[in-house]
Order: sequence, then structure tokens, then C-alpha cells
Amino acid sequence: YSGGVSLIKVIIDDDSQKEYAATFTNGTWSLSFDTTTLANGIHEIAAEIYLGSDKMERGAINFVVNN
Repeated sequence: YSGGVSLIKVIIDDDSQKEYAATFTNGTWSLSFDTTTLANGIHEIAAEIYLGSDKMERGAINFVVNN
């Protein structure tokens, strides 16, 4: 059960060219992306949660790429 969530949008480094949509399969949200497209160093990954067409929450954390 998705709890009414219609979309989870994931954005890397606040760059609209690096937006991904998570998928909901068998009760689990998931996402994968290729870190080799990013420079080594610290990056931000943010998630925006939508209920229907309304954005409800946004959260972000930093992560380190070392390819």
C-alpha cells in the first residue's frame, strides 16, 4: 500500500536535468541511477513526495561520489 502517495520525484544537486521518478512495485518504492554521470565529491539528493498532483513534502541529504 502506497499510503496515497502518487509520485516520489528524486532530484540530484537541485538540477532539473537530473530528475528521476521512483517506481512503486509490490509495495515498495525504489530508484536507481548511475553515479558515474556525476563528478567525484559531495552531492545532494532530494525527494519530493506527491499526493495526487499536490507536493506534500521535500527532504534532502548529502552523499559522496567516489567513482
